[in-house]
Amino acid sequence: MTVNQTTQGTGLAAKPAKTSRKARTLYDSLPIVAAALGKKFGVQVIVSGNEMMTDGNRVYVPAFDPDEPDLCDLAYGVIAHEAGGHIQFTDWNVVHRAYYQPLRRELLNIIEDVRIEAALAVDYPGTRRTIAKVIDYLIRRGEMRAVNEKEHPADILSGYCLLRLRSDMLGQKALESLADESEAVAGQTFPAGAMVRLHALLSEVKNLESTADALDLVDLILTMLKQEEDKARQPPPQPPQHQQQDQQNQSAPQQQGGSGSDNEQDAQGDDDGSDADDATDGSGKSKGGTSEDGGATDDAGSDADGDGGGDDEGQGDSATPGAASDSADDDQSGDGEGDDGDDSTGSGSDTDDEADDGRSGDGEGDDGDDSTGSGSDTDDETDDDQSGDGEGDDGDDSSGPNSAGSDAGDAGGSGSDQGGDYDPNGADAIAKALSASADDVGSKDLFQKAAKDLSNSAAKAPVQSRVPAMAQPQEVQANPLVGQGIVSRVRGTSGRVRAQLLGLVQASQREDEITRRRGRAVNGRKITRILTGDTRVFTQRTDTRAPNAAIHILVDRSGSMATQAAHVNGGASRNRLDVAIDSAVALATALEAIPGVNSAITAFPASRSDYDQDHQRAIGVLPLLKHGQKVRQVVGNFAVAPAGGTPLGEAMWYAAAQLVNTTKEERKLLLIVTDGEPNNSDQVIDMVRRCQASGIEVIGIGIQIDRVRQLFPTAVVIQDLTELRSALFEITRKALTAAAA
Repeated sequence: MTVNQTTQGTGLAAKPAKTSRKARTLYDSLPIVAAALGKKFGVQVIVSGNEMMTDGNRVYVPAFDPDEPDLCDLAYGVIAHEAGGHIQFTDWNVVHRAYYQPLRRELLNIIEDVRIEAALAVDYPGTRRTIAKVIDYLIRRGEMRAVNEKEHPADILSGYCLLRLRSDMLGQKALESLADESEAVAGQTFPAGAMVRLHALLSEVKNLESTADALDLVDLILTMLKQEEDKARQPPPQPPQHQQQDQQNQSAPQQQGGSGSDNEQDAQGDDDGSDADDATDGSGKSKGGTSEDGGATDDAGSDADGDGGGDDEGQGDSATPGAASDSADDDQSGDGEGDDGDDSTGSGSDTDDEADDGRSGDGEGDDGDDSTGSGSDTDDETDDDQSGDGEGDDGDDSSGPNSAGSDAGDAGGSGSDQGGDYDPNGADAIAKALSASADDVGSKDLFQKAAKDLSNSAAKAPVQSRVPAMAQPQEVQANPLVGQGIVSRVRGTSGRVRAQLLGLVQASQREDEITRRRGRAVNGRKITRILTGDTRVFTQRTDTRAPNAAIHILVDRSGSMATQAAHVNGGASRNRLDVAIDSAVALATALEAIPGVNSAITAFPASRSDYDQDHQRAIGVLPLLKHGQKVRQVVGNFAVAPAGGTPLGEAMWYAAAQLVNTTKEERKLLLIVTDGEPNNSDQVIDMVRRCQASGIEVIGIGIQIDRVRQLFPTAVVIQDLTELRSALFEITRKALTAAAA
């Protein structure tokens, strides 16, 4: 056995107090952080290949250039959105239902993204900041901007929804000005009523609880848009023929005496029909006469007092029963039915502006704004029924379900009168949006854009400068019978090793008593020193410490480890891997008895296809014994056979991640047992440097190969496999005694 201490490192030196800001460590590296994020979200995150993607169960992060600004933050944001958001909260079966309808699919993507990010932030508030960095990046790159009037109406609609929801609901203030600009463009493109109802519907996103809810809301929006398109195509009503005649009469003197006609002043109604004296001759009779049924034929509208008598003399007289009501005047409008009257309660006190309401030419009379029975309407409601909508005005004071913007259900209904304004251009814009093809609807998926940038960076980056891939754990095919044989075979050796290690650790922990010139406790046996002028009479004891060390043994199981090593038990063959596994299990069993020591064993690679057939799939490792487990719990895992190559760099990433993320021990040691040249030596050297900068000691044990001396700061080369167990013991002894010192 020979030991080589190279000049690349300090071997078993303690964890460095500080590292250079430019030094690449493990604690802020993408593979380690991505693995930690995946563990937090319960999703496997794999750094591998050139494409950012997810299959619904895993998130694949491309191996891009880590030195390129912003890309790590971009990757963390995409991981949070995809792994923490979509994989946890999105029902992909519902998403697929909208796949073949471009606008429906795009609106669902926008609303679902906002919903899952809001849900994610409840459990993980820090994801708001992580995702906000993605937004900032896209704004700087010009990949997020306000919509403009030259865009397709479908893009204007979806772009406005995206910016408004993210600004208002997710608090992404960087988008606030873009949302305001987009709202102005959308307001010029679509009818006013559609915008009012759209805003009401978008406010319901905060109440969504599932992907199905999100799709239902999208369908409400699409239904509302179709309704608003139809309303915007309705032209304003033409005045009825009798109303046109009345308008002509107002500009020319009228002859008196004809039944149902009034003088010029009454035709104008003093502009509002409120002056009772103008409608009478002072004797209780109309200047224009009365109709045959006794009702007033004054064309000016209802009386000021609204008593029901059209011939009342001013406000002083009350109407007699059976006298014609104001509706008699209103019936001259040509309505299909008489005016139901604003004075439905009989209080009969209409204001002047409603005198014209009955002239709308509606199919039905005015139901009246004063449906509450107050009988008193305001001047602002004048001519409400002139919209020609086919029915009387239900009243601005209504609080019914169709009032605009009351809530999502109301907004999804028939809407308010605000949406009925004639707007053929707005209607055409809605029609174009609803009928948009996939080419017309540009994707607003922000994280798809971010993923594309990461993938492009990975494709352009030289192999040596890419983020290294981390091997992923694969399921071990356990064989308890063979595994129990291994444990039984090493029990004797592990017992002796345990006893020796315990003795060494206990000896290193023994309290030593020293004397000093200062202190609080005087050693009586040393008091005579004062007579000679020696003041070292104060006793001080050294503190004891447990080893407090985590040790991870990484065993190469490549095809070359099948080389035969020895014959035991009457000719039974043993290969290099058999000896390596026996040695690792013996050491792990011995370490279980030492307090403060946490050991693990991992074999690599998991299978040949992991690295040379399926390039998208990550290289696999076999976790035979995890940190915190006991050997007896996983006996069957140790029955492994040689296979594959030597993806040492990827396997080191996995082992280092376990030491960083799953162990709390202060001292961390990575032992590597290998017999071949690694697939990527540059990656191994980079990994060793990262480990050193992160306080992880790396020691290579080469089986009949000197290459380990160039790869590791501390290297042990053995020519005889019988020396392997002794080599592992010696390395561990130094580590534990140093940890306990």
